[in-house]
Amino acid sequence: KVYSVERNQRRYEVLSEMVKNANATCVETMNRDSLALNFETCPNVEYILVDPSCSGS
Repeated sequence: KVYSVERNQRRYEVLSEMVKNANATCVETMNRDSLALNFETCPNVEYILVDPSCSGS
């Protein structure tokens, strides 16, 4: 399972639509701050990939 987290509402909506259009059933999108995640919201995590925004938006 892939947890995809985006705190910006507009970017989250775009992300969710892209995941839906790709029929990526193994991806769970979340509209929240990634710093607030824990083992209860994202169980069994083995790896983390971070793609930080450089624009500051």
